[in-house]
Amino acid sequence: MRKKILIADNFEHEFTELRQSLIAAGYEVRIASNAGEIMPLVQQISPHLIIIETRLPDLDLKLFIQQIKKNANYSLIPVVLAGNPRTIEEKEKIFNFEIDEFLYKPYEPEETLVRLETLLKEAELAKEKVPVTTGGFNGSLTEMTLVDLLQTLDVGKKTGIIKLGTDNVEGFTYVTDGEVINAVLGDLEAKPALLRMFTWKTGFFAVKMQPHHTEKKIFMTTQELISEGITRQYRWKKLSNDLPSLQTIVQKVVPIIENLNKDELKLAEMIDEKKRFIDIIEKSPFDDLKALRILKKLYENDVIKGIENSFTKTNEESVVSEFIDQNVEQSPPQRVENTFTKALKHAASHMPPHFDRRKTERRRDGRVETDRRHGYRSHPGNICLNKSELIMLRNKLIAELQHK
Repeated sequence: MRKKILIADNFEHEFTELRQSLIAAGYEVRIASNAGEIMPLVQQISPHLIIIETRLPDLDLKLFIQQIKKNANYSLIPVVLAGNPRTIEEKEKIFNFEIDEFLYKPYEPEETLVRLETLLKEAELAKEKVPVTTGGFNGSLTEMTLVDLLQTLDVGKKTGIIKLGTDNVEGFTYVTDGEVINAVLGDLEAKPALLRMFTWKTGFFAVKMQPHHTEKKIFMTTQELISEGITRQYRWKKLSNDLPSLQTIVQKVVPIIENLNKDELKLAEMIDEKKRFIDIIEKSPFDDLKALRILKKLYENDVIKGIENSFTKTNEESVVSEFIDQNVEQSPPQRVENTFTKALKHAASHMPPHFDRRKTERRRDGRVETDRRHGYRSHPGNICLNKSELIMLRNKLIAELQHK
């Protein structure tokens, strides 16, 4: 997932070059051109870093920084001020704020990029060290889905924030006295965001029992939402079971598609041999279930097909296929070394964000249900080894082969 940087600045000519450098470096950059846009954007996208121009009109810098630093959801986000203070008094005022960095204008893009990357790494390390508090709980979505979590908070009439993460995407559901009042997921409206998160069955969740001041945007009762969530999960599973893994890339069977209705044509036009089933569902103008239903019809009528890709293979299958493609003339120790190196890299690259991998593996042990959204399968009876155990096993095998 690309890290998001929010720039609050009304002098576009002063940050254009920096913005281009950040985008080229792989960051997602959002702009707030006035004070009123900043907090809504923070709540919408949960940026990894915020840059604020000190001269932004109508912005109470001290109050805004306090709001960020005292909010449990945003307290670890680095806050960077930028500007060109001319007097000692201006400089003293700026450095009395609780900020993480100050950038002088005009920006030096290369130097600024290095400083921002350092801040982001420090924030990431700080986040990993934050202890789990007793004011909440966390775990795996394979054990508790959003429906289960809402039922739990509804029974106790609790107030808190539910954070969900899957496939490098994070969403938030806000609950007050057991009632769902808002949901945030990318650019989606509140209810579509909640409905999409109902279908997430893998990933992590973190519930924080704390008050919040979120605007009410969902007006159904929690019981009504839970009922809709259960129905949605059932329909999603039933429809997706008749399709390849939703991580599979979609391809048109024939270049020119005829005899499609208006909705089918809209989805067919989105197919570009790069998008997966799940990409088309989430980017379509339709409700997720409707998009899934249309894709199922196109698939059954042989209008589209799925192409196997790295996302649709299990970890074992990917490693084996890579191993077969290697030079068969390598010595046995070299083969073992290369295979374990690839396996370790593959495992590290697919580690769930902000989650205890070994705990996840222990919990997932014995589960056999296929996850159509993410395209991997559990295998009953498998032994789950952590990274250090794999390294020890690799070294032992190499030593024995060399001894022989």
